Amino acid sequence: MDSAHDTEREDHLRAEISARLQRVCSHLSEDQFAELVRDIADVTLKYEMRSGAAPPKPKPKRAD
Repeated sequence: MDSAHDTEREDHLRAEISARLQRVCSHLSEDQFAELVRDIADVTLKYEMRSGAAPPKPKPKRAD
């Protein structure tokens, strides 16, 4: 993977994680929440690269 693709994947992953955890982690400060999201994304990316598997394709956004 190239650097631009890595950054794009990381940004997408952080946004997805943030959206999923926002409500259940409302007790955390912004800094704590950002650190949690960053750590989860880092571990996820590490194990995606380690497994050699292609990252999952993003799901299309629903029009609500």
